Amino acid sequence: MIPVLSDLIIDFTEAEEIVQPSITYKADFDGEKINGTIDGIDAVKQSVFCRLMTECGAYPIYSDKYGLPMNDLIGKPAPLIYVQIADAVTETLLDDDRITGVSNFIFDTGRKNVTVTFTVDTIFGNLRQYRTISGCRLCRASVPIFSVIFAKSSLKYVSIPASLLSI
Repeated sequence: MIPVLSDLIIDFTEAEEIVQPSITYKADFDGEKINGTIDGIDAVKQSVFCRLMTECGAYPIYSDKYGLPMNDLIGKPAPLIYVQIADAVTETLLDDDRITGVSNFIFDTGRKNVTVTFTVDTIFGNLRQYRTISGCRLCRASVPIFSVIFAKSSLKYVSIPASLLSI
């Protein structure tokens, strides 16, 4: 018997989207170890931290949208950096389905760095994030150093030289 084409058509309009749990291993970046598991807003905070600290394209295990292309900013003027940082942060964070929006970008230019402050809207609540970038033409530094401060947690400060982020 020859199958009829109408019997082979599958209706995907009634399929339900399965929401995956956000539970993940808790990384202790100070002690350089894994310490239990986290879920919810804490898992999103850790994901945001990792995305902001990873150089885009440096690790083949991650997608092209994971991380920030900070090495592209070296030597560029501050107004251009503002636009590129906002676009890059938004693109990498919106790739996570737990994050619904990134908004309220504020740029503060210091003598040696540019600090960007922004709000991350998640399905669990909002986070206010800070990122300090050194190495633009305005800063006159030769190697960019990235910092992330989590405002809603315990004001954790991390600074990693860019040379350690690439393979």
